[in-house]
Amino acid sequence: MTANLLVAIRKRAACVALCLWALAPLAYAQGDAALTEAAGVPPARPAQRQIGADTRTILAIQREGTQAGPMLPMHGEQAALGYERYLNSFRFALPEFYTGQANASTTRAGSAGQMLGGK
Repeated sequence: MTANLLVAIRKRAACVALCLWALAPLAYAQGDAALTEAAGVPPARPAQRQIGADTRTILAIQREGTQAGPMLPMHGEQAALGYERYLNSFRFALPEFYTGQANASTTRAGSAGQMLGGK
């Protein structure tokens, strides 16, 4: 045999061995499922993950405050400036386009800050 033919045979044998090695877990899993079905035990289903479970958990943590840090007081100039801004918020009347009562449908639609009456 020529050297090129031997190299081709070795490559093909290596490819076949690699394919058999990759398919071995699948064959084992099928054999395991067949054994459990024969014994009358239904095969175990993989755990299904609920959609949105992580988001609900994070929102519950946020709502309940179970992992919140300690309340930190504001001291000195920061506290004085914050309180001054709070007091100044009462000095001016609300603009006309904010004086209407917002209903639930406009709040959900994201239009709570829009002018009333299309003005």
